[in-house]
Amino acid sequence: MTTRDPLREAFLAGLEGLRRGAKALPLGADGLRRGAEGLRQGLDGLERGTEGLREGAEGLRRGMEGLRRGQEALRRAEEAMRRRGPKGS
Repeated sequence: MTTRDPLREAFLAGLEGLRRGAKALPLGADGLRRGAEGLRQGLDGLERGTEGLREGAEGLRRGMEGLRRGQEALRRAEEAMRRRGPKGS
């Protein structure tokens, strides 16, 4: 009959844990690389989105300025027509 050696069993369990941990390290490193790439792509997307929003806001500003100028031109044309008076007089 063999006797149990708790120290030997603990040592072997520790070795098994180290072996499993060593196997898992490449998977963890790969996951970290993929996560970093995902973050990079997300940041690039945010930068492009922010730039698009900035360009859109500039386009809106220019459009509003064009509308304002068009309204002013219409107002001046109406005033000029009123000053001329009715046609045929």
